[in-house]
Amino acid sequence: MAVTIQSAITPDRIAAIRALLADASRSATRDADFTVERIGEAMRLLSPQPAEAPARRGILTARQIRILERHVAADLAGDLRVPNLARLVQLSPGYFGHAFRAAFGCSPHAYVTRVRLAAAEARMLDTEEPLARIALECGFCDQAHFSRVFRQARGTTPLAWRRDRLITRTMS
Repeated sequence: MAVTIQSAITPDRIAAIRALLADASRSATRDADFTVERIGEAMRLLSPQPAEAPARRGILTARQIRILERHVAADLAGDLRVPNLARLVQLSPGYFGHAFRAAFGCSPHAYVTRVRLAAAEARMLDTEEPLARIALECGFCDQAHFSRVFRQARGTTPLAWRRDRLITRTMS
């Protein structure tokens, strides 16, 4: 049986394997456990060793993540669809979707919605702007859409949420 030894086997490793096999050979009749242990160690040294872990595919770089986070936060009312976000970080839309999910743990749409809701909550607490204006400034198509998404995410309407928070704030 021919064994192909890859270039990862160094002269030092070959010497260590020879010593292990010599030990195993000498102890074969006296100590079976020791022999098996030595042969196992020699086999481990013979198995191919990865030079280094391959680069992970399907993930965004730290720079791309920063670019996306800043862009989404700065342009909530803008066109934040996948093709536009993918173009921003110079990726194809298909690859971008997989890479985004691997990096952020959710889809691009879910992430944008989460950021828009957080911005809307901050505005509801910090300003007295009407909910319709807040909805538009945060990228929702209208107040009804904002209310529907907000209720799904928070379990209450934006108006009730704002009122409860403001009442709690004045009581503190």
